[in-house]
Amino acid sequence: MNAFIAWTPLHIINILNTVINYYPDSDNSLFIYDEFDGAHEIFEKLNRSQVFWDIYLIDHQKTGNTIEKMGSLLFNKQKFIFQDKPFDHIFIQGENYFAKLLYGEAKKKNKDVHLHYIEDGLGAYVGSPVLRTDNKGNRFIKQMNRHSIFRAKITSYYVYEPNLILSKMDENYFQLPKLVDSNPAIHIIRNVFDAKDSRIERINDRILFFDQPFLKDGFSIDEFSFVDALQKIIFPETITVKYHPRSPKDKYSGLNVLKTGLPWEIYCLNSQLEDVILLSIATTASFTPYLMFGIKLPVVMLAAYYLNVLPKNKENERTVMMLKNTVAFTDYYMQQTEVKVYQPHSMAELSELLLEIPSETD
Repeated sequence: MNAFIAWTPLHIINILNTVINYYPDSDNSLFIYDEFDGAHEIFEKLNRSQVFWDIYLIDHQKTGNTIEKMGSLLFNKQKFIFQDKPFDHIFIQGENYFAKLLYGEAKKKNKDVHLHYIEDGLGAYVGSPVLRTDNKGNRFIKQMNRHSIFRAKITSYYVYEPNLILSKMDENYFQLPKLVDSNPAIHIIRNVFDAKDSRIERINDRILFFDQPFLKDGFSIDEFSFVDALQKIIFPETITVKYHPRSPKDKYSGLNVLKTGLPWEIYCLNSQLEDVILLSIATTASFTPYLMFGIKLPVVMLAAYYLNVLPKNKENERTVMMLKNTVAFTDYYMQQTEVKVYQPHSMAELSELLLEIPSETD
């Protein structure tokens, strides 16, 4: 029996791709942690799809206070739902409070339960740990709880491009098929996300800029200053911004906004993206069109630029590591694929690139 845990739309997409192509005849249960917009509607549609034997909607507002949360993690007690299945396999896409609880509960019932990972962005490719023990809380849980997920070894990895993994943890890597019409998961994914909706907007501008909430997330990158500088070197009317799901939709002024309620991954599946340059500082979304769909678009990545301009001190250690990992993956990505990725080292170089990059139809 398998348990899958999702807390973003991308998780739902990749879980469906995994289940339908690798575990179509298994007893599969899905747990949806409802901290993202549209979670309740997706829950209802997945119930009607009959892909999973059981689907549970987890109310993320019932986690309790800090002491209650720590107690639940120590004693492997989750109070969200009642289920008595002795799961054999648990699939995660990163570290999540409910995932930690569910694994601990499952481990108590079945000491041989296996833990698996499904792709969630660039983390798997650049060597970022799926489960982090570099903070006191997680280290304490690992030390005190013998059933903790932090003691587990990930048995297998499901990713779109195993050959792009910079540092493999083991040999159990399985390739997720591209989301193209021949993939049996496509029909269900489109239905769940209303992907045939005629309101999908075409990108008319030359440049699509991916917003990231760096300052909010504690990174030493000021995305507001970058957008101000960008508007001085390129005509603002040629730029459309794709807001991060956790960013306010009026974060920047003077830029066109990509108006769609669909996840970026579903937008890629249903839109005409030729003649578009994907611009970002260090986002996974720039690589999504090729990794998930096989669509080749020119990419401009600014991680190398920020490595040059950020001060190298301890305050920025996390930021520097993230940027270095992004540059390393980008270099390897260019070696392994035919996708063009440009890495300017100055704003002047960026200005020239945005004017000179040929479109895919040139």
